[in-house]
Amino acid sequence: MAEYYRTVFTIRDKGYETPERNGTTLMLEIERIIRAWAGKKFGQVLDQPNGEWLNDQGRLQLTGRLLEPSGLFWMVWECPVARDSESVWRLGFRLATEGDEVEADIEVKITGDSNSMESCDAIADPPSVMTTLISKFDCRIASHILTNHAQRIDWKDATSFVRDAIINPERDLPLILISENAEGYAVIDADAVQARLIGLATVVTCDDNVGWTVNKDLRPLMCYNGTVRIYSPGFLTNDSSLRHPYWFVENAAAMGNFRLTRVLRDECVSRAPHRTGRVTYKLFSKVRQAIRRSIFEDLRERARQSEEENEEKKAELDAFVAGFERDENHINELNAQLADKDKEIEQLKRQVEQLNIALANGNRSPKFQEESVDTFPELGSIAQVIEYATTNLDKIRFLAGVRKEANNIRFQRPGDLYNVLKVLNECATKRREGPLGTN
Repeated sequence: MAEYYRTVFTIRDKGYETPERNGTTLMLEIERIIRAWAGKKFGQVLDQPNGEWLNDQGRLQLTGRLLEPSGLFWMVWECPVARDSESVWRLGFRLATEGDEVEADIEVKITGDSNSMESCDAIADPPSVMTTLISKFDCRIASHILTNHAQRIDWKDATSFVRDAIINPERDLPLILISENAEGYAVIDADAVQARLIGLATVVTCDDNVGWTVNKDLRPLMCYNGTVRIYSPGFLTNDSSLRHPYWFVENAAAMGNFRLTRVLRDECVSRAPHRTGRVTYKLFSKVRQAIRRSIFEDLRERARQSEEENEEKKAELDAFVAGFERDENHINELNAQLADKDKEIEQLKRQVEQLNIALANGNRSPKFQEESVDTFPELGSIAQVIEYATTNLDKIRFLAGVRKEANNIRFQRPGDLYNVLKVLNECATKRREGPLGTN
């Protein structure tokens, strides 16, 4: 056994003949209202567009998908009816669109075992957010406009009410007529019944005078003097009264508001037509499949682009590594050349240091003595050194008067002088070639 409520209806802007918003924009506005309502009732900030939340109010799941011109949204909320109860209350809320209007499918269930359901006094009422949606938007089941309050019929409109409402063959919903007695007493509040039966029935109330006027056109299926009656869709004047059940004021009062409301609700659920033409679940499934296909194609395209980008990046990386290896090899070659030049420079520095020491001490170092013996020619005078250097040392130049004064120079170690000139010539050569600096 289960308490059950379900309704399916369309939602449009108030000026739906020239809608200000398309279906997806309208659906986002409705979704915003539902999320705000759910967050307040659930007692938690719903900070993610899609997700699942758990607390002492139960489990809440929200999911939305948008793909112009289609979109869908669904919410599932489950919680125990009471803290120690085995009965579970479940709300399912679906929205779907593929045009200028949004279809809503709302389902409320209270389920449990036989023992828990017998002790359960809850009714599967429509969620209170429906009141906001109905007041803000144009909500309809076929041509029937949903309202939050019961309609009251004046005696002047009684005849047209019978013709346009009760016996109208296009009426889709059961119609509940709650009449008043001569003292203006109604056995149950019509607005409270309408609030609990939104989308299941149209609730109408009238005074006793209107009831008698209605009876003339509906005899024997009458409703007057505090009687409550359900007029099923497809009304015919020769119908059996079993098809249009009623409760006299005494019987209805004895049942009490809670039980009477539950009985009216169960009767309307059994008599409401099963709308199989354009049911939201079918549209919901259709839109969901379209969005899934779109997401799959998008992911596949991203994967293809990512693979191409990876190939390009791999080629760039390979080229960079190859260039780095070439640069590294070139750097190693330059380092080797610099190391060789450093050795030559160090060798020249040592020679210069040895020469300076020899000149400072007034004699030749052993190394220069060996080089003089092994390398230099026999130069017996300073004049011979100058002539020999002028011919063989290409970087050495002498002033014009040096040759004339050569014989008068007191310095009598021509071998040491030649060693000095030779080192100077080598330094000049190294400087010109680069190792000792720039040209």
